[in-house]
Amino acid sequence: MRTTRLIALSLFAGLPTGAQCSLCKLAVEQDASLGTAFNKAILLLMVPALAVFAGVFILAARSRTRSTKYPGGMK
Repeated sequence: MRTTRLIALSLFAGLPTGAQCSLCKLAVEQDASLGTAFNKAILLLMVPALAVFAGVFILAARSRTRSTKYPGGMK
């Protein structure tokens, strides 16, 4: 299992990523000032997603500590 992960990581580590759609890539290539705007927009869109992820993680962690603290149920 460990060698499979190592092989998969080595295959994908050096590949260039094509994460942008063709229209976004074309727009950024034509106007360099759009690059910073796109980067800021990506960071702005990451904030709500990370907040939801963090909220779910915190709720799961609290639930786990509560269930280990009171094994018979919540009191």
